[in-house]
Amino acid sequence: MGAWSLYSFIPLYSMNSSGLIFEKFLKFLTIKDIDSDEIQVPKKILGRYGDRLPERFFFNFRNGYELPVKFTKDTGIIKGMQTLYQDFDLTAGEMLLFEYNGMTDLNVYVIGKDKREIDYPHLVHSTQKRVPRVVSMKNGGIRFINFVTDQDPLADEFEPPLSFEISCPLVPAYQSFVFSNGKEFEARYDAQRRRFRGLSAFCRDVGIDDFSGFNLLLFQYELYGNVTISAFDDAFVEVMFVGGPLSVGSISTNPSIHGSFSITVQPFHMSKYCYGVVLIFPNS
Repeated sequence: MGAWSLYSFIPLYSMNSSGLIFEKFLKFLTIKDIDSDEIQVPKKILGRYGDRLPERFFFNFRNGYELPVKFTKDTGIIKGMQTLYQDFDLTAGEMLLFEYNGMTDLNVYVIGKDKREIDYPHLVHSTQKRVPRVVSMKNGGIRFINFVTDQDPLADEFEPPLSFEISCPLVPAYQSFVFSNGKEFEARYDAQRRRFRGLSAFCRDVGIDDFSGFNLLLFQYELYGNVTISAFDDAFVEVMFVGGPLSVGSISTNPSIHGSFSITVQPFHMSKYCYGVVLIFPNS
């Protein structure tokens, strides 16, 4: 092995993730939910990684807000929601998107009634002694959803919510659609018609005509034309397609690999106060 020559510090995202892939799930908030302090974890999610969640953990939000909650594994009930509803001024009709971070907590995103991720309030939980985090497109992009209907089964094109277009007025024409199984496809955005197109490539690859068999699609739009897409079933649980990270569709492009490096994970890296890892590249 050659001498080590180049050191690179890689900052960790404020919303931590272990890199493990688990189904996300959505909670559509009703009037009953807003008046309650509890939410129910879907049965599929409970069976998938309910044993990984401790009795007490946190819901982590992009603005740095951390909500302490209590989880009962036998029932799948999470308690402690009222503080969130009051602090964020949430109402019926909005949605919570839950993403297991692979460690002990859940990352949570809020989808507004306009079907776009909300502008988060500039605050943290009353128990936190820190300033709120600035939320921007550069760190995590922005999320929006499109419901699948009989009139629009999302065979190839889709129109993003008007609220997305207001927050992202300059969308590049050339796009990349990346699905939850890691497959990537070329796509386009037509600014005149205000529509994305390119879903049909993925449909052909997995052998479906359109997304009529699903409830909705979640889009995570990043700067420079990268869109990550997830499909959800009628229980609002993400559907994982055949394949895996770095797998490639039959009509998608193969990634070019020009080198490699290794990462050694130490116990202290699992601490919430560890903000980065050092990558060491050997001489070629």
